[in-house]
Amino acid sequence: MTNRRTQDDKLGRLAEIAVRNRYDPERLAAVKRVISGKTRCPECDESNGADQEYCNHCGARL
Repeated sequence: MTNRRTQDDKLGRLAEIAVRNRYDPERLAAVKRVISGKTRCPECDESNGADQEYCNHCGARL
């Protein structure tokens, strides 16, 4: 639980920094994926590693 809270705190701080500095929302999403270590497929909603280019389940580009 503590690890999850620490990770959520990091993501929250990143969001604050992005808003304050007017960062691109897509860039912020990419940073969140790297920090969390996973991303979701836009086609099938399967969880994949943040460093992957294609979905393990359906093969769609991430």
